[in-house]
Amino acid sequence: MPPAVHHHYLALGASTLLAFLCFAGCAYRATTEEEREASFAPFEDRRVSGTSLREAILLRSAVIVAAEDLAAEQADDGSAEGLVLRGDGAPPIFGSAAAIDRRGYFLTAAHCLTAGPAYLLVPTPEGSFHTKRARVVWQGRAPAADLAILHIDSPRERVFRWATEIDVEGPVFGCGPSMQADGAGGLNIAVGPFAGKLIAVSPAVEHAGLTHQIVDHTAPLHLGDSGGPLTDANGRLIGINVSLSRSISLGLVRPIVETGQAAQAIRPDPSWIRQVIEADHARRR
Repeated sequence: MPPAVHHHYLALGASTLLAFLCFAGCAYRATTEEEREASFAPFEDRRVSGTSLREAILLRSAVIVAAEDLAAEQADDGSAEGLVLRGDGAPPIFGSAAAIDRRGYFLTAAHCLTAGPAYLLVPTPEGSFHTKRARVVWQGRAPAADLAILHIDSPRERVFRWATEIDVEGPVFGCGPSMQADGAGGLNIAVGPFAGKLIAVSPAVEHAGLTHQIVDHTAPLHLGDSGGPLTDANGRLIGINVSLSRSISLGLVRPIVETGQAAQAIRPDPSWIRQVIEADHARRR
């Protein structure tokens, strides 16, 4: 398997780190990293637009870290950017995001932004992260409209394109972080894709001006995956992962005993998202 992308996150204060390790603040399910890697294994050789599906998804995704008193700093050796949480305050919330516009716009889940200012950790082809402070362009209200648009002052070469049609019989893919304490007051973060099956897509509904659908699927979400992409086998964006449902949702058409736990993604109207981005870009010119 290709090497994972890693980033070192420093959480100053033992009580903050302990609180994080006991905290499941974003989408969560009891699944192991081995299970997630195994879910993607059949697709390791798949290529889309001249690159591997793994790279196509990973390099268009990002990790969100949100907390009060969070700051970006250089590592001690000056070799890489890091994030430092000053003091022993509330633990950070981790989430994910999907790049959708080359001018630096991302989609994520609104509930990933409730802990304070947010930074995006953006994977690079070299296997590291760029750390960028994110600006909230638009934020819905969870759970009815659990979506937000972010912007960073850093143009993106690789962005997701929307799937115009959804193959209800095909596989789906997500991308998100895994985190492990390093024993020195910090966290090691690795990012990678995982796979599942689409269950169903609900009819479109409207809330607070946002028209969207709910997509039920079986991709194994866990802590930090909320806000990340749900794509098809061609790397096209279907929606944004927002939750894990233990009950039948609006779009679920197969028995829960057949499919196991169902994860949910929100699929917004791409034209509405485009309007919000263009309006924001015009104001900033």
